[in-house]
Amino acid sequence: MSLPWEDRSTVVANLLNPAYLGAILRSSADEYCKAVNDEMPFELCFVVPALVLHPTTAARLPKSVATTLHSWIQNEDNRDVLITLDQRVADLVPFVKEALIFAAQRQVLAFSDQGNLIPGIAKLTGITSFRALSEETKEHLRLSQFIGRWLASAGSTSTVFMLMGIKP
Repeated sequence: MSLPWEDRSTVVANLLNPAYLGAILRSSADEYCKAVNDEMPFELCFVVPALVLHPTTAARLPKSVATTLHSWIQNEDNRDVLITLDQRVADLVPFVKEALIFAAQRQVLAFSDQGNLIPGIAKLTGITSFRALSEETKEHLRLSQFIGRWLASAGSTSTVFMLMGIKP
């Protein structure tokens, strides 16, 4: 369970708030679902923020889905970001769960009968339509879309987790 709002630091309250993370997850799910014409496996939603919101990792992500997850991981320059990825994913679990509940309640995200993530019937408005978004916010949303497409081409969830060194 996450801390009450009044006990959260400003950084945590802003960067890891459920609406913001919900928008990141929706953007990623939109692109994943479009790329494979199928649902996004539930487990992958925990990986997205760990990649998008970590500045060192985000800066090293490839520019195109043509660079496969496997080849990106094999690049010696990227191996250090994987050292802490498993712990980052684990640390973000309560915030991602909170965001999933928040987004599902507002129908921004939905769960299929199989428990996978699908875009909800509500459109992502506000955060994605603001013209005055910070560059950091624009980059997080752009990266979340990229991650959705990238993970869609990476193989099964177990393959993704194995390659990234994430233990369920």
